Amino acid sequence: MALFISSNIFFFIVASFLFLPPFSIAEVTDQNDGFSVDLIRIESIISRKRNSSATRWDHVNNAILRSKNRADKGSGFPSLNAQLKRRMIADGDFVMRLSIGTPPTEIMGLVDTGGNLLWTLCQSCAPPCPKQNRAVFAPERSSTYKNLIRNNRLCVYLNGGKISSRFGRDPCRYELSYYGNFLSFGVISSDTVTLNTSSGPPVSRQNIAFGCATNNQGHFNWKSLSGVIGLGAGPGSLITQMKDVIGGKFSYCLVPHTKTKYGPSKMYFGNQALVSRLPWTISTGLHIYKNTYYAARFKGLSVDGMKLATGSRFPSLFNDRIIIESGTILTYLPRKYYNPLELAISKRMELRYEVAYNPDRELKVCYRSKDDYIEAPVVTLHFVGVDTDLKLSPRNTFIKVADDVHCLGIVPHDDITATLGNLAQDNFLVGFDLNRQTVSFKSTDCSRIRLV
Repeated sequence: MALFISSNIFFFIVASFLFLPPFSIAEVTDQNDGFSVDLIRIESIISRKRNSSATRWDHVNNAILRSKNRADKGSGFPSLNAQLKRRMIADGDFVMRLSIGTPPTEIMGLVDTGGNLLWTLCQSCAPPCPKQNRAVFAPERSSTYKNLIRNNRLCVYLNGGKISSRFGRDPCRYELSYYGNFLSFGVISSDTVTLNTSSGPPVSRQNIAFGCATNNQGHFNWKSLSGVIGLGAGPGSLITQMKDVIGGKFSYCLVPHTKTKYGPSKMYFGNQALVSRLPWTISTGLHIYKNTYYAARFKGLSVDGMKLATGSRFPSLFNDRIIIESGTILTYLPRKYYNPLELAISKRMELRYEVAYNPDRELKVCYRSKDDYIEAPVVTLHFVGVDTDLKLSPRNTFIKVADDVHCLGIVPHDDITATLGNLAQDNFLVGFDLNRQTVSFKSTDCSRIRLV
């Protein structure tokens, strides 16, 4: 769901931000030590609301299908135009609660670490806008609600850097076009946003810009969800708008889907999010890809300590990017990395396990075992830097899709950029420091983590 902005537009936007007044942060000055919020797997929300008869395997295969849809349709976004038309994926694996307005109205939105905008359904949304089974934000009831004008800095950014001299005082409007024939229309507004933390009192922030959806059409989990919480690196994301409050630091620790009974996953902000200070942590440089995605550079892969050849003539000169993505369960690799990886894993696995057929056909490399976890080679991702090898256990690379079938959760795609999915990140504390430009990983039991 990320935005693509050309480099000349991006630098124009950054420059324009320097000459505008900062937001007020009086209400959060006592939160310098940081705070945390809950991340909830979407399947637990949907099953409670709509389909309590869904099995564990239904949830797993739904997550795989969502992951495939994002990979098939989420790359190669076209440039923005004046109506903010773009193609995105209205899907994800985690949701988060926050409140908008004064008095606050709670919303529940999809968490998107590749998204540049927080937006929610508003009460003024006209038919055929679907009804929700939760309270809907009503702008007229909030004493702190404001419409943004077209020449506002965020509106300029979302509309491709174009300033309107004739209609500059008109309301800023957006139009989002999603794959799956879902459309969202509305106005860009600002209001107080409150995060109900799991580590202390609520944290509020004034003048947070967001999309107030007044017309939505097509398929979306509207009965359960209010919208999307963009946590990407662009100026419109919640992370960027709260950067001075959280010090440019956030992290998350994802509880495996097999352990959700132990409680929700966690996202940390501010000093609580510092991962690099912890022992046995690996850190590498953070790269912002297409002005939105959080990514790192990597040099290659190993299987059980054996480095894999990629067929590249200059393997040490051109380091590839891997996007660190929380909204997709699968890991996607360019074929030059995937093909030797599959060959190496298959040679080892077929000596121990019977090859299995996956009835849903989304995953191809599968083996038969009734055990909860399968014994498989350790896959190591080699980031750029010293001592930056991320070792993925079999629980991070194989996923059980049926009573006796385990499949490799790493798949090929034709994009030149890799994606590290959330299965590979399970039970890692993953931290992002935007000021120091680092991303860090620490192996952790996320169902038991306690940060002080």
